[in-house]
Amino acid sequence: MKRLVWFRHDLRLEDNETVFAATKLAQGSVSFVFVYDSRWDEITTEGQPRLGSFRKTFLAQSLLDLQSSLRARGHD
Repeated sequence: MKRLVWFRHDLRLEDNETVFAATKLAQGSVSFVFVYDSRWDEITTEGQPRLGSFRKTFLAQSLLDLQSSLRARGHD
């Protein structure tokens, strides 16, 4: 059985119960996904971006780190 892990807000592997369960219980492969919500690029009614530049940079760095950690464990 193939498992899917959808990363939403918690991008950690070490103490992520969903990742642990999926990788331990999977009889087949596990797919990992993160969906970037295009609404984060919108400007609010106050004229501010929903997701500021520092947060976008942090998110990008966190996703690269997550990808590196998954690859180190034989996943992508």
